[in-house]
Amino acid sequence: MAEMGILWAAAQHFLYSQFLSGCEWAGDIAIKHYADYGLSAKQWEHCWRDLMGRVASQRECDKLNTENLQKRVTSKRKAILASEKRLVKADKFMLAQEELQAKTDLAIAAGKKPPKKQFDSVMYERSARIFANTPFYLHKHKRKLDALVFVLEASRLPRTLCFGGRKLLNEQHHLEENGHKDHAEWKEKWIDARNGQFFIEGDAAYASGNQFVRLTQGEDGTFNVEIRLPERLQHLAETHGKSGGTIQHAIHFQGLKFEHGADEIRRALHWKLPISWRLMRDGDSWRIFAMITREYAEQEKFGGYRYSSGAVGVDVNVGHVSVTHVDRHGNPVETWNIPLNCYGKTQAQREDAVRKAAFAVVMIAVRLDLPIVSELLDFKDKKAQLRDSHGPRYARVLSSFAYSAFDAALSSACVRHSIHLRRVNPAYTSVIGDISYARRYGYSVHAAAGCVIARRAMRFSERLPSQVRLYRPRHADQVTLDHHEWNGPTPRKGSTQVGHVWSAWRIVARKRRAVLAGPSGPLPKGVRPFDSTLGSPTPSAKARRGGG
Repeated sequence: MAEMGILWAAAQHFLYSQFLSGCEWAGDIAIKHYADYGLSAKQWEHCWRDLMGRVASQRECDKLNTENLQKRVTSKRKAILASEKRLVKADKFMLAQEELQAKTDLAIAAGKKPPKKQFDSVMYERSARIFANTPFYLHKHKRKLDALVFVLEASRLPRTLCFGGRKLLNEQHHLEENGHKDHAEWKEKWIDARNGQFFIEGDAAYASGNQFVRLTQGEDGTFNVEIRLPERLQHLAETHGKSGGTIQHAIHFQGLKFEHGADEIRRALHWKLPISWRLMRDGDSWRIFAMITREYAEQEKFGGYRYSSGAVGVDVNVGHVSVTHVDRHGNPVETWNIPLNCYGKTQAQREDAVRKAAFAVVMIAVRLDLPIVSELLDFKDKKAQLRDSHGPRYARVLSSFAYSAFDAALSSACVRHSIHLRRVNPAYTSVIGDISYARRYGYSVHAAAGCVIARRAMRFSERLPSQVRLYRPRHADQVTLDHHEWNGPTPRKGSTQVGHVWSAWRIVARKRRAVLAGPSGPLPKGVRPFDSTLGSPTPSAKARRGGG
């Protein structure tokens, strides 16, 4: 395999040099040079397609990296501007307080009545701390902003492929720190990395779904692989044969086992689907990867799938996944809580936890024979402004929140088990679940949100009740929001057009945040339990019974 990797790498390096010079897949590149490397025309084409896939992947990664850097720069500038405003405000407040204190001292010294407004020592000390600490904060973050701008400008420059990886390439400048005895040892690893893989594209027109790789099943459930070698490597072949008028040279691998997807491979062999192969060096050995393309049309529109038997709603949270079974009438039936803790784990451990959680969700849907409904979320913008907007603790939590990985794992598991998956807008699902379903059914807020997610895919409405009761954590008091117009959408001001019900839920969500803020402290200023500022008071049990 090492000789095949060297030959494949040499061909790709030549093709990439031609690509950088502006040549396209036509003319001499397609029909002339493949014989110089001892490859067939089809293998030469596979080499070009593999190269174009790597180029497209790098361009997409560079594009995403540039977008992320731009968002981080914007977030950092906003944070610096907010700090500068906070510094000016603290300075003005301190000056005003010092002036007030001076007036008070003068009035007392003159025997006059002091001003009604008193010196606020608590706020003065807080402003003094802001005034003392903010300049260092600004200096530190302006330096960080300059570094981000420099990296952003560099990311916009065209970047070429680095065969073998830039990380390993840069290790030659710090040999001892990266565990290399000398430059010769590093160079050996560098050459192995550059020549460490090759790709053979599948073709359904040939047996076993590939022209150059033949896959057969053994009697004991294992697989046998036969790889056809190019003419230049015929001296490495174990067998030689004639097929279709051409001599074929091949090597054989027997008794192979696939840890994942063995049933999919057998199904592809049965239905004669194309199977692509990638062989990669793994230390002193090689790994063989079989790739199968399975078409799966995700039916996002309501008309593409009927939820006549119900659905399974999935609400992904930091630390766990809430799954709720909803019947055809939109009523919750059962709920499950699947652990998904990714904080403090390695990438491999995170991937394993995410796949297991996604598999558990799909197994619930398989047992119930129901479709899955999940949220359509994107945390790229949120992660770009983590530290500046929410602080380091929230940044660490959300950075470990592997929603994108879970979404991909859930989609893949649904495809493998023929489960329909639909994604819906997650707007106000937690608020609706908390107010409409959590206390009624004894569910957690997250399980109730899963119920709302499933109902949204089934096109059930979520109108507000006539009264919304909010219970503050660790308090016995209750705040009631009572607005009769929340029973349905209302026309906008100056218009006869009826607004969306989410407009009302937005009002409730905003007031709910105000009520639940600071759970260990008092209610917001001017707000009391059953206060009319948030709604009509709820009648007591005695009043409902007609008592005095």
